[in-house]
Amino acid sequence: MSVNHDDVVASFQMVLGRSPDSEEAVNYHLRLGFRDRLELGAYMCSTGEFRERYDRMVAEGRAPAARRSRAAGSGRSPSSSATGC
Repeated sequence: MSVNHDDVVASFQMVLGRSPDSEEAVNYHLRLGFRDRLELGAYMCSTGEFRERYDRMVAEGRAPAARRSRAAGSGRSPSSSATGC
């Protein structure tokens, strides 16, 4: 099941804490062809904007500090769960 307009808007709001800047931003994410909401959410959590938001939340004491994942130091990328997303 592919994602729809409402899924993209909800992902912006939940993960980035804001609405999309424009309909073009929504359409751009729709054109990326995410298979489902999980894939869309993982993508949103991998963005620099999310990492910056998360770091601010940690500094403000509103989110737990990221833990090192088991992948850290193994040459593999840490999972998104290391940033709480």
